Amino acid sequence: MCTLAGVAEPYERFFQLRVPPARREETGLHGWLRKRFPLRRPDGRVTLEYVGYHLDDPPLGLELCRGMSCDLRTPFWLALRLVRWRPEGSIEQVLDQEVGLGAVPALTDEGAVFLPELQPTCWRDVEVAVTKELDQALTHAEQHLGELAVGEAKQPWAIILGDR
Repeated sequence: MCTLAGVAEPYERFFQLRVPPARREETGLHGWLRKRFPLRRPDGRVTLEYVGYHLDDPPLGLELCRGMSCDLRTPFWLALRLVRWRPEGSIEQVLDQEVGLGAVPALTDEGAVFLPELQPTCWRDVEVAVTKELDQALTHAEQHLGELAVGEAKQPWAIILGDR
């Protein structure tokens, strides 16, 4: 199955795109991210906090994706806050930045998702695939957070998230 139809309602519930980030409920992707964060360096000197997320418009249209038999996806942006702590526990530095973290399935105008690569049989398959992909990226970030020396690196996101 390439097209999973009739998923507009669960898509909206999962991504909460029509809800301002500060008003999102602790469910769906927002709830999953809130439970997954903050990430901490083992010595506690650096934490990575979740602030929010948004999706861009898909760069490829549905017809092009059908022709190429590729998933219709949309860029996923995660707003993060990196906090460096002094040994006595006060904040030394705060860096806020939105980071591109790959792409997630996009909703078509007809309320469907077109995913020939993923081949979902139900909406839950899509949710599991999205959180699994993000979990892999965040596990990578968690592992590399320990490599970030306090006070170094003007671009800590490249160290933490790697090439995405």
